[in-house]
Amino acid sequence: MQQLRERLANPGTMNEERARWALNALEAYAAETGLDLSPEPEGDGIKTGILDLLTDLFHLADALEIDLNVLIELASDHFDDEIAQPA
Repeated sequence: MQQLRERLANPGTMNEERARWALNALEAYAAETGLDLSPEPEGDGIKTGILDLLTDLFHLADALEIDLNVLIELASDHFDDEIAQPA
């Protein structure tokens, strides 16, 4: 995790900046839930953190009566566009 944090500390592209924002959000979520983002087997791992956060976003969307599947499709399209044209 520290190695990733260091790599994203000085982002060279907008996509690296976006990754840093996402990492900040994931770390805040982990702090709130007590999730250990350290690599397995010591911790839960970053994949588990992303999975748990996405699952809880589904719960939030359900509570707000938002179809998160639609947003995920849109996000995937945005991601493809951003990867194709890194800034």
